[in-house]
Amino acid sequence: MKCVKALGFLWVAVLAAIFALTACDDSSSASSDETSVSSSSVESPDSSVTLSGASAESNGSSNETKDKSSSSDTKSSSSAKETKNSSDSKSSSSVKSGDSSSSLSTCPPEKEGKTKMVAFTGVTYICTDGYWIEVSSSSAVSSSSYFDTTKVFNPDIEYGFHTDSRDGRVYRTVTISLKCEKPDGRKTITVFAENLNYGKMITGGNTQSDSTKFCFDDDPWYCEHGFGGFYTWSNAMKFPSACDSVSLGSENCPSVFTDYTEELLVSGEDVAALYYKHQGICDDGWHIMNAGEWGSLAEIINGGSFYNRFGSAALAYSHLLPDNRFGFSLLPTGFYDFSKKMYKDRELYAYHWLPQEKASTTANYFSVSSSDYTRSYWGLKGGWALPIRCVKDY
Repeated sequence: MKCVKALGFLWVAVLAAIFALTACDDSSSASSDETSVSSSSVESPDSSVTLSGASAESNGSSNETKDKSSSSDTKSSSSAKETKNSSDSKSSSSVKSGDSSSSLSTCPPEKEGKTKMVAFTGVTYICTDGYWIEVSSSSAVSSSSYFDTTKVFNPDIEYGFHTDSRDGRVYRTVTISLKCEKPDGRKTITVFAENLNYGKMITGGNTQSDSTKFCFDDDPWYCEHGFGGFYTWSNAMKFPSACDSVSLGSENCPSVFTDYTEELLVSGEDVAALYYKHQGICDDGWHIMNAGEWGSLAEIINGGSFYNRFGSAALAYSHLLPDNRFGFSLLPTGFYDFSKKMYKDRELYAYHWLPQEKASTTANYFSVSSSDYTRSYWGLKGGWALPIRCVKDY
């Protein structure tokens, strides 16, 4: 049935009120309309601390920002992050990745110790001594410095895939049935099942420009295994860097958001900021996941644990047992703090930028912790670097 909009909708109100825009059947499910898999190679953690100085609008639960520190994870000194197949013979098999074929025989020196998953077969290979060697499922568990990559996605979900037209990177996608039919008739949403990983890696603290990213702990392994790239807000939105320090539409930042969903046409309220369909650095045909779309996921669980239902088991909060039942595969990636010149909050929070400006130097982001979630937090546009998720246009 179609959702009925509640009167007096205020996007800055508590999250529970924001997400209670609709009331209808609780049934929901995940399916696929494409087939996907991602490649690999990423990083290792240091210490974690929650975002400090953030202003939060509570979602109805006690949701204070606290300074926390997680145990320090030490990088493995070995160049190979995952154990190779028990056979030492060099494989020269050729496998299809999406619509193209790629030979997985020899690998360049810079790939040593890195892994690659092939979309067509789901097989993971590791570059060892100049050759791509198949990694058996039993040996695919990462070293203690990382996490078990075999648990990132839900094996019971039939994922789709999207090949980025700019760099050929293949992403898993998942189509999730929504709790309520949207005003434009939509009953599903198709999203990346991993964070965007576009651009060239530069080390944390450097000035980001177009097509650059940070990888957690300055290690590309994390970028390649679900964490994706960390971006300043202007870089993620594909706006001039000046937009991180001045308001949108100003002389130094003439950029503005213009496209939004059909929900605005029936709401009767000024809630455009929740529903901007802004492409940013997503590939053509996709846009940055907005507050309304994150809210659509929250509607499905109806106040339950967001991370338990949408979180990956690969890097879960210690006291949770996430089932990742919709295949969304959320990871608590943390973020990069320019002022502290460090990566923070790995295994504490999952942050994602929203296409939504809060003030001249701040923007909104969606936050998921072990106990709650909210889309009302704001962070420093140019002072923090966060991941993003991409949603298929509709």
